[in-house]
Amino acid sequence: LVNRVGNAILQFLAAAGKGLRPVILEFRCFARPELQVDVRAALGAELIGHVHEHGLAQVRDATEVALRRLGLPVVEPMLKAVRETIHREEQELAAAILPLVVLTAHGEVAEEVALLHRALDFLVAGWRKEDMPRAAMAIAAARVCTHPSIPPERSAALAAEFAAPIGSSPLSVDLLDALGWIAAAPAAPMDLRMQLGMRILGYLDSDLPDQVAKEYPTPDGMKLVIRSETDVYTSLLPVVVGCLERILLSPGLSETFRERLLSR
Repeated sequence: LVNRVGNAILQFLAAAGKGLRPVILEFRCFARPELQVDVRAALGAELIGHVHEHGLAQVRDATEVALRRLGLPVVEPMLKAVRETIHREEQELAAAILPLVVLTAHGEVAEEVALLHRALDFLVAGWRKEDMPRAAMAIAAARVCTHPSIPPERSAALAAEFAAPIGSSPLSVDLLDALGWIAAAPAAPMDLRMQLGMRILGYLDSDLPDQVAKEYPTPDGMKLVIRSETDVYTSLLPVVVGCLERILLSPGLSETFRERLLSR
């Protein structure tokens, strides 16, 4: 019965207009464990393939929740759809969802681990392509590295690749965020985690610009002008704090290193 309902939902989605789609996405059927793999995959392909047609944040969020509920069977259809699409919306949604889905893979199930690695390969390839949302792909790849089945040498190689452009790339803050995920990966080498952690912590010790804001009278009233250097307080520091929080709460971290971070 559940699979018949799933197939019916698939037909509804294909015919639904923009107003009806958010209602269908709320159906609990997406989370039912009885739903067959092929039905889940078909639903996933339908959902990811039409994201660009629905610009509302409500629809995008509901699509993300539905895809997460469908689980691992949506990974392959999602990879296929994103390889073939020209729409940035699908690419960005895939980058957001893939880590959350593949991190549920069981390390003792070979097929699921293989799927995990295919997703990581896809995200790394996306980070290297100019026509992809590179920052989102890099962060997503780093998040996948937090799965214990990712070999330490893979995490180390990606950390080196992400670290190299920091300081000279417009994606520097995003790449720092990616390093924060790798530093929180329990399977990553401990010396690498410590090295990345100290590098991230160093941004708190660096000389930060003063926050300067001035008001100027204009015909339309007072205008507030904030000096561009203060972007560090709205973009960099929140990422640094988020990275350090993930590292401190991550499993397998050396207690000595944890105390060292907390003491700073």
